[in-house]
Amino acid sequence: MEKTIVVQVESRFSHPIYSKTMVKTKKYLAHDETGECNIDILQEVLQKLNKHKGHLVIVKSTVPSYKLQALQEECVDIRIVYNPEFLTEKNYIEDFKNPPMYVFGGRDSDNDIVEKLYLEHSDCKPCPIFKTDIVTASMAVSYTHLRAH
Repeated sequence: MEKTIVVQVESRFSHPIYSKTMVKTKKYLAHDETGECNIDILQEVLQKLNKHKGHLVIVKSTVPSYKLQALQEECVDIRIVYNPEFLTEKNYIEDFKNPPMYVFGGRDSDNDIVEKLYLEHSDCKPCPIFKTDIVTASMAVSYTHLRAH
């Protein structure tokens, strides 16, 4: 299981009778012998969402910039904002609750929507917000990681 990760995909929808927000969760195992970043599951989910047109999708998983750019070019009917996480293995829960910053990578208008969502609905502590394009946001993770070591 060393080269296997668990990816959890959540779908939220309104219950037709009770008008409550429901959450459906599905877990996938992703294994890659080469150790290269495998985005097959992310690509599959984005392709399905792309068929419905107009969705705003926030990608939080660590994905290399060239793969994010390819996904954005492939899925032209959805709006993707990349929001990398700055988590350490030892303190991932606290790191999630207390991020050093938020980086939003996408179109300006989409970044503004994600910022508003986070400010209104997140229980995480307030922190600086940086908005940029999707490729630069991906590079922020690498640069920040290098600076921490």
